Amino acid sequence: RHTRLVSYWTSDVCSSDLPMAFQTFWNPFLHGPQETIVVFSNASFVGNPETGLRYFEPSRDSRDQINQHYTGIGELLGVLELDRLFQKSGSQFLIKPGGWFTFDEARSNNLIFVGSPMENLTLRQIPTTQEFIFRRVPSGQNHWDEVIADLHPRSGETGIYPPASKAGGEDADYALIGLMPGLDHSHWTLLLAGRSTISTQAAVDYVCAPNSLNELLQRLNLTSGTDVKPFEALLRVKVVHDVPIETKLVDFRLTNH
Repeated sequence: RHTRLVSYWTSDVCSSDLPMAFQTFWNPFLHGPQETIVVFSNASFVGNPETGLRYFEPSRDSRDQINQHYTGIGELLGVLELDRLFQKSGSQFLIKPGGWFTFDEARSNNLIFVGSPMENLTLRQIPTTQEFIFRRVPSGQNHWDEVIADLHPRSGETGIYPPASKAGGEDADYALIGLMPGLDHSHWTLLLAGRSTISTQAAVDYVCAPNSLNELLQRLNLTSGTDVKPFEALLRVKVVHDVPIETKLVDFRLTNH
């Protein structure tokens, strides 16, 4: 069960008209042997908007109660931004909710995951990031906060984003970009995930905007005609009224997948 995303507008722009930074970074996803699959978060809920929605809990809920009809606004806007990029290249992609994704597809396609592993549960079952991971930490009585944890923090750093003193701040959020080989190493997997739906949108925007993508390529030390390398990048996102207005690259690491 999947959907090919088709826009209601067309473009006469071909891939050669894209800025060189886009051709360098996005080439594996735009021109692979199979169409790229974009997998967006759709967390498992029980209930409905009238009676109230909450996350599915296997210890107390039956699987036939699961409701997978919802995703975040940031995931939606992120998929639309990716669609604009693919349209400009003359390419298209398949789109699937995380709950409908299969391991056969993981082995045979380039993948772009839009959304946190806390909601995009498929990401918990395949190899992903090595330096930064999403984790839930205790926050007050019977509550948990989602953070991005640095598995190899530098001396003097806690390795938790956001820091405990900032966890309740409304203007700071964090997101992660990770590029890694696919399961069979002949394909690529790109992770664009934020702590919130808004920072997920910021992660997508970062790799779709010329200035920030150039910054990323400088860190990768890539030039025209060279292949991308596996990496993980941590972003700090300033959010005002649920809109990401400024995104900064705060940490970057090449990985050895």
